[in-house]
Amino acid sequence: MADFSNDANTKTQGGEHVGQAERFLRVFTARGSFDVVLGDGTWTVGRASDAHVRIDDSSVSRVHARLHIGAHVLLEDLGSANGTRAGGRVLEPRKPVLVTSGMSLEFGEALGVLREGRDRSPTMQSTQETGVRGDGSDEDRVLLRVARADLPVLIEGETGAGKDYTVQRLHARSRRATGPLVRASCALVRAGRLDLGECFDRAVAGTLILDEVTNLDAQGQALLVGVWESASEKTNPADMARVVSMSSVALEEAAAAGAFRPDLYYRLAHLTLRIPPLRERTDELIDIASAILAELTETPPLLSADAVRLLRGHAWPGNVRELRMALERALAFSNSRVLTASHFQGIEPRAVQPRRMSATPVADTAPSMNQSLKEAAEAAEYQRILEALRACSGNQTRAAKLLGISRGTLISRLQRYNVPRPRKL
Repeated sequence: MADFSNDANTKTQGGEHVGQAERFLRVFTARGSFDVVLGDGTWTVGRASDAHVRIDDSSVSRVHARLHIGAHVLLEDLGSANGTRAGGRVLEPRKPVLVTSGMSLEFGEALGVLREGRDRSPTMQSTQETGVRGDGSDEDRVLLRVARADLPVLIEGETGAGKDYTVQRLHARSRRATGPLVRASCALVRAGRLDLGECFDRAVAGTLILDEVTNLDAQGQALLVGVWESASEKTNPADMARVVSMSSVALEEAAAAGAFRPDLYYRLAHLTLRIPPLRERTDELIDIASAILAELTETPPLLSADAVRLLRGHAWPGNVRELRMALERALAFSNSRVLTASHFQGIEPRAVQPRRMSATPVADTAPSMNQSLKEAAEAAEYQRILEALRACSGNQTRAAKLLGISRGTLISRLQRYNVPRPRKL
C-alpha cells in the first residue's frame, strides 16, 4: 500500500487516490500493481512502513530512493542494496537524475512507470499487429514485469491495435511458456458453442485467453465466475491457468455503468495494459511502418517525404492492421526502392473524405452519446464503420477486414445504423 500524505493537493477516497495532480507512478511487483499520484514535493520510496511510496518487496530496501517532484522530476538512489535504475541506467547513490514521462524506474526487482495526465493504465506501444517493441524499451520492460508477475491481466485496445500478439509475448515470457496457450471466444461462450470448463482444463499450467470478454452477457459472466472458482478448487495453484482477457472497450467503464460485474472486473484486471490506437502514435508511425516493411521484405524500401505526410495524415481506423495492409498493397504496386504517396491507394488524409461517403453526415444518424454506455459504444462503432468505409473507398469487404468482422456483420451494422450501402469509388 502507498501513503499519500505527502501530497497536499490530493486526497484518498474509498482506497483510491484522486485529485488534480498531473503525474502518477504505477508500481509493479510480483504481488500486483498500484498507483501513486505524485504532487510537488519529496517522495521517499522503500519498504519501510513510513515510506511515501511503500513497496512491499524483499528486493526493495527500507529506504531505497527519493523522487523530487517540481517543474521537473528527479530520481535519487539512497544507497539501496539492489540498486535503482532509470530507463535501464543504473543510478549512482546520492546523485539525482532527470526522469521523464513514460520512463521505467526500477527499484530492485520492482518496476515503476512514470506517467503524466489522467490515464491510469500503463501503455504498451505496439509496432505492428504481430509485435510489440522488443528493443529493450521502457514499454518492453513493463511487458516483461507483467509476464513474470503471473497474475490475471486485462489488455484493452481497439481492433487491430496489437492485443493478440501482446498476449503471445506475455505467455512466451512467463513461467508458463512451455504450457498451452488456449483461446476462448466469449462470443462463442455466449452462444453456447464453447464450454468454459473445458477451456480451463485445456489451459492447465498455461495461459487462457478470454477474447472480447465484454461479449459475455450477465449469464455468461456468472458462468465465468463459477467455472473459474471451480477450476481453482480442483487444480493445484501452481498449475492453475493464468487468465488474460482482452477487450476493445474500457471494461472499468462498463463495470461502473452496470454492464459488467464489478467483482469479475476486479478479478480480471489485477494488471491492466492499454494498447493505444495508431492515431495516437503519429510520432511513432514511420518507425512502426519501417519495422513492418522489414518484416515483409528482405530489402525494405524507403518512404518518400510525400508518403510520410500521407501516412501521418491518415486516421487509421483499422489501426496497425490497416497500416500493414496498406504497406503490403504498396509493395505489390511498386518495384522501386522508394515508396511514394502514389503507391498507397485508398489512403486519405483525415480532412479528405471520398465524395460518396460524405453524403451521410455523422450527426444525422449517430446514436446519442450522453445517455448510456450501450449508446456510447454504438456511436463509437458507428463512427469507426464510417471511417473504415472511407479508408477503403466504400469497399465493404476490405472495410470489414479492417474492422475485424465479417462482411455480413458489417452489412447488418449498416442496416442497424441506417447507413446507405456505399458503392466502390
